[in-house]
Parts: sequence; C-alpha cells; structure tokens
Amino acid sequence: MAAHSPALAAGKSFTLIILTCALSMGLSIIIVNFNSGELLAQCVESIQQHCGKLNVETVVIDNASHDASCAWIGALDPGLILIKNRSNVGFPAACNQGIQIATGEVILLLNPDARVEPDTIPALLEGFATYSRLGICTVAQTDGEHRYIPCYPFPSVKGYLRSLILRQAHAAKLEPMPATGRHRWLRVKGYVSGACLTITRKTIDQIGLMDDTLFWIEDADWCKRASDQGIEIGYCDDVALFHRRSAIAKAHLDIALYYQYTSKPRYLRKHGRAGAAALLTVVITLEVLIKWLVSFMMSFRSSTAPQARARMRAYQAVLRQFWLSAPTHWESGTRAAAD
Repeated sequence: MAAHSPALAAGKSFTLIILTCALSMGLSIIIVNFNSGELLAQCVESIQQHCGKLNVETVVIDNASHDASCAWIGALDPGLILIKNRSNVGFPAACNQGIQIATGEVILLLNPDARVEPDTIPALLEGFATYSRLGICTVAQTDGEHRYIPCYPFPSVKGYLRSLILRQAHAAKLEPMPATGRHRWLRVKGYVSGACLTITRKTIDQIGLMDDTLFWIEDADWCKRASDQGIEIGYCDDVALFHRRSAIAKAHLDIALYYQYTSKPRYLRKHGRAGAAALLTVVITLEVLIKWLVSFMMSFRSSTAPQARARMRAYQAVLRQFWLSAPTHWESGTRAAAD
C-alpha cells in the first residue's frame, strides 16, 4: 500500500477543519432573482451539487419576475426558502430581505447567472476560519474563457476618467496575506463584486445592512463602510466561480445603464465628497450626451434599433435625474415597494 505524503495528509486535515467550521457556523446563500430564466435553476443546482455536505441554507428573493424562473427550483432543493415580492424592490433591498430571513453566521450573496464550483464554498469559508480580521471576501470569476479579478478601487472621479479613457475597469490594489491555509489570499484595497460577496453576520451587525438607495454600487458602499471600521476584505485568487457576466444586465439594458450612471455621484455624496460628485455629474453628462447621439444614429438601422432605443431611454432618464431631479418609474417603484 502506498504511503500518503505529509502534504496530502495536511491538506485533508485542513479540509476537515473547514468543513467542521462550516457545519458549526452555517452558511446562508442569498440569490436575488429577476427574470433569470434557466440561469437560476443552474445556479441552485450547482449549490446542491457542490454543497451537499455543508450546512447550507439557500434563500431566493424573487423581484416580481414574470418568467418561469422560479417554477422548478423547489424540486431542485426542497429546503429552499423562496420569497416572492409583489414588485421589483431592487437588488440591495432584496438582499436585505434575505439577510434578515437567513439563519447562517456567514452570508453569501450570489448572482443567479453564477454557478459555484467544487472548491468555491470551502475556499470562502477558509478565509474566515484563518484570518480573524476578515469580514468580507470573494474568489476569482470565470466565464469559461476568461478569468476575472472581481475587485475594484473605490469609486472616484480619477478612476472613472481612467476607465472611460482606457475603456476597461482596473482591479483594486491587492496585497498578499500570510500563507496559513490551502489557498492564496490577497487583501483588497477597494471593494469586491456583489455577484459573489461573502460576509460574516458579525460584520453586518457592525456596519449595518446594504444601502438600498445605492443600487448598482451598493457593494462598493458596503465594503467602504467595512474598511472604515478596520474590517479586512479578502480575495482568494486560486479558486474561480463560474459567472456569466452581465447576463441579467444585458436583458434589462435600460435599467442597468440608468443605475450604473446615477449611483456613482450618489455614492460620492454619501461619503462626504460633494465636490467630486458634482464634477463626476458633469463628466457623466458629457459622456451620456455623446452616447445618446450615437445611439440615435444607430436607432435608424434595423439590426441595432431595439438596443439603441433602450440605451436612449436610459441616457434620457439619467439626464432628467441629474438636472431635473426626476427619478424614473423604476426608481420610484423601488422606493415605494421597499417602504
């Protein structure tokens, strides 16, 4: 019989420690759904497939979907908790609903267009088990072809201009953390994507729930509040989660674009940077005016007309919100339903 290597034995022992830790703490996975179609079923199925031995609770908050995305998920996970809202309350408000229902000491926010892999959950739990100051963490993301670092600098005018000019988002500054577990961990000097954001109940008790007025930048705000309290944010870069990036946003382009633009000045104002918020509003206005003109010209081509018109609606709504303080019906409905 072949002898087991010390490294292999140590690896198995550490995995056992993580599993024991997970069973004692409990993990609640919260998925916010809005017309996600078959993607939601694939997400829930991946949880069942790879988390069977763990103490995992799955909570789905459905934001008044009108497709059949929730029809069959109960059969995939009989213990799944499904809450159906009568209207679309928005992502952060729905996350807060799930957090208040969940029983786990660790909360994982997971997009319905994501799927967990065999090592995803153990790696995330390893972070909290080995780094006492860690309050929020994530893993890498892949769409099957490309690998992404879902960690970004906190919003700023300088960062926005750089992304606008270079046409790509930049990763946050990452610092190595002490190597104490099976995986390689980095400290994030910025925020992690809400598509896969894991947070401890202790951290939520300290910083509060998500700000439901900052839709589309609520993850940055949450991480900023944690960072200001001295709570560390971690990234495991040798484990990847499958994420079909922007699959949901592309299906609701006008809503997505509206919040992507309007949330950033709100974030800056909230964090005491009114001057930067005013400057960013001007920068975004100029960008949106140019993009509206391009979309207007594309709206006369049959192949691009539907998408171009959706963009035009979003750009017009952004300008009305910035300069006339006139939120769209999406935003008004979200606030009313969240009360």
